[in-house]
Amino acid sequence: MGSLYQYFPDKAAILAELIRLAEQDMGDMLEKLLEHTAGQTLEARLGMLVHEGVKQQMTRPRLARILDSIEATLPHDEALKAADARLLGLLARLLGEHQQAIARPASTTTALDVLSIAKAIVDGACSAGETDARQLESRVYLAVLGYLRQPD
Repeated sequence: MGSLYQYFPDKAAILAELIRLAEQDMGDMLEKLLEHTAGQTLEARLGMLVHEGVKQQMTRPRLARILDSIEATLPHDEALKAADARLLGLLARLLGEHQQAIARPASTTTALDVLSIAKAIVDGACSAGETDARQLESRVYLAVLGYLRQPD
């Protein structure tokens, strides 16, 4: 049996891969959601996205929080940057498909804001030991929708 270090040069590379895999899963989910919900309202699609995102974060809330905090400390990693860019691009695409229903530009900056708002609420709730996913989804949904509908 070999060591992980046969495949990864150091601990940072292992952590970057774990984060990349989590972001890839989220990107895959968002891509499928975009394909299967085309033509639906922003509210419906956003509700499904929030549901899936909260579910993913609450599956292993402590691990998700740890990986989120570690990501900012890691050295530059091309694969991780590509996963980030894909996720933000898909979210910006979703927003672009509903530009008439939101007051903010459908940009990667707005997508990053949406993701940051959602992560902050979910991380705070999970840190406090919250387990009611429906309540959490409702708060995330309202915060994100409120942000998108509020003009600059």
